[in-house]
Amino acid sequence: LVVHPSHAQAVIDAERFPHFAALGRDSAVFTNATSNYNVTSLSIPSFLTGRWLAPEDLRVGPYPIPKRYLNDSILSVLMRQGYKVEEDDEGFPLLRSHPELFVPEASSLYYRIMVPRLLRQYLPLSPQSHAYTLSLWDDFLEGVSGSGSLGRVYFVHPLLPHEPSEFDRYGQRHPPPPPRDVAQMERAYEEQVMLVANLLGTRTEKLQAEGLYDRAVMVVPGAPGPRP
Repeated sequence: LVVHPSHAQAVIDAERFPHFAALGRDSAVFTNATSNYNVTSLSIPSFLTGRWLAPEDLRVGPYPIPKRYLNDSILSVLMRQGYKVEEDDEGFPLLRSHPELFVPEASSLYYRIMVPRLLRQYLPLSPQSHAYTLSLWDDFLEGVSGSGSLGRVYFVHPLLPHEPSEFDRYGQRHPPPPPRDVAQMERAYEEQVMLVANLLGTRTEKLQAEGLYDRAVMVVPGAPGPRP
C-alpha cells in the first residue's frame, strides 16, 4: 500500500490506492501496526475485546466473540450505551436475503471439506470462495442513510483480501492464479487489495452523499496475518 517500505517514511501510494490515500488524509494512519494473530477467528475477537485469546477460547462460545468475553466486546459496550449495532459478515446468514448464492456457497463448502489440505497448495482455490463479498457490501451501503444511521454502529467483515485472489480492482472475477506462480499471485493479490480500496471509496462517497461523513467515526483494521 505504501510508496516507501520503511515504516518511518511510509506514505500511502495515492496513484494505486487513491481511496486509501484520501481517507488517510482525514485520518490517523498507524503505519507500524501488526496483527497479533495469523487467523481471523482469533484476531477479530481479540481487537473487539482488547484481550489476548487462546485457540481454546473459541471452543466455548460463538464466533466471533467467545461467550465468556461477550460483555467485554466494544460492540456490546456500545449497545449498552444505546447504540444500535448492525453486524454484516460473509457466510450463511446472507442466504436468507440472497438465495441465489446457495450454489456457489455449497461449491466452496464442498471444496473446503472434501479436498485434503495437503493438495490445496497444488490446486487453485474454489472460484466461489468470495461469493458473498460484493452482495455483503451492497447490503451494507443500502442500509446507510442520513435519516436512519445516526446512533448506529456498523461492523462489516468482508473476506477480501483473503485468498483466493480472484477479483481485479474493478470487481471483475477471474480464475485465481496457480499457487506456485508467485509473481502472478502477488499481482492478483494487489488487484484484489485495490478492489478493497475501491469499496472503501464507495463507503466514503455514500457517507458524504447522506451528510454523514463529518459526523462519522470510521475504523479500518487489518485482521490476521503479517500484512498491514
